[in-house]
Amino acid sequence: MKPIYIISPLTLAALAIGATPSFGDGPSNSEPSQAPAPYVQNHASDSHWNGLYLGATIGTAFMGDDVVGVTPSSGPSQNVGEFEQGGFSGELLAGYRWRTGQIVFGPEVSFSAGNIGDDFDDGTNSGDTQLTYALGLRVKAGVLLNEEDTLLFAMAGMSHASFDYAVTAPLASGSMALEDSFTTTGYVFGVGAEKKLSERLSVTGSVEYSNYGKTQLTDGAGNTTLATPEFYSAKLGLNMSF
Repeated sequence: MKPIYIISPLTLAALAIGATPSFGDGPSNSEPSQAPAPYVQNHASDSHWNGLYLGATIGTAFMGDDVVGVTPSSGPSQNVGEFEQGGFSGELLAGYRWRTGQIVFGPEVSFSAGNIGDDFDDGTNSGDTQLTYALGLRVKAGVLLNEEDTLLFAMAGMSHASFDYAVTAPLASGSMALEDSFTTTGYVFGVGAEKKLSERLSVTGSVEYSNYGKTQLTDGAGNTTLATPEFYSAKLGLNMSF
């Protein structure tokens, strides 16, 4: 004979209570919990303030100052005019930079050319000068702002340039008739800012001062003048980081 199992009403009630789902405590604890989304900082990647970059700028020169004085082979010296160099130029550049903390620094080389120059003609004396090209080697150093997509920088270095130079002026004995070209090395410094447009592309702008010292030039009669080109420049351009 098979055994007979008797289940009491209390046992049935206990089983029913245990099997009833809970509707008042929200989702079941058996559901997997979702990890919070990672925080992404909204600024340019560190890697794109490091390494090689290439760029190009356009600019304008202004506030040039070169007083043209002539020293004849015999007789007193005299001022015959003044060059106030100005005009537009284009520049190609390449550089490499390193980042440590909020500081970014590195060397930069450049080549520029354009129509920076000036002339004068008062009916008696005349002159003309033109910057034909300039090669630059400078160091840039700057600090990143809080969002780290904007760099404020200062720069200083050397510039090797070629100039055309012509002066014609009557003198106490004879006349000055100079038409010459020369190269000279000067210095340049300035300040600027660079703003990231994307991880690799940035817009840059600067204000710079260039001074090319003094170069003595002599015409065929032995009359001399000192060329002293100097000017300011405002530049705007784009850089591409690699």
